[in-house]
Amino acid sequence: MKNILLIIIVSLLVLSSCMKNECPDCTNPPPPLYFYLIDSKTDSDLIANGRLVPDSFILYSSSINPVSWDIVEENGKMMIDLSDLMWTEGDSQHRIAVKGTDTTARINIDFGFTTTKDTLSDDCCTIYENSKFKIYNQSYERDVPTGFTKIKMKVN
Repeated sequence: MKNILLIIIVSLLVLSSCMKNECPDCTNPPPPLYFYLIDSKTDSDLIANGRLVPDSFILYSSSINPVSWDIVEENGKMMIDLSDLMWTEGDSQHRIAVKGTDTTARINIDFGFTTTKDTLSDDCCTIYENSKFKIYNQSYERDVPTGFTKIKMKVN
């Protein structure tokens, strides 16, 4: 009787160890996205100096999900944090319409990118990668790992 009970307990332990998921539950978020808007002539921060009015910014997105964004300050620079957009899988197109204090016309920042989600087989983690990032109507410099994107704008 003891042998049968011992065999059952050992069998249950072996079965339970085989049923455990060998993959950890982990997700690496997509890289962040920050827009730093500067005057193309003076290199001055257009949000910090009051030339652009954050309350008038409008985000248009091809995403079917609502997207949040915020104005953040980092290292003395005022930036638009658009990191939530980077979770949108597939090709996406977006526009930020900004308005300056000296004009009633809006300046459009049109941009797009592709986000793919992949699961690495060796460590089972889900990772998000972005590619084909492009801003269409302004010159820009992008640091992919930090998501810091400096956009040079002509403001009247």
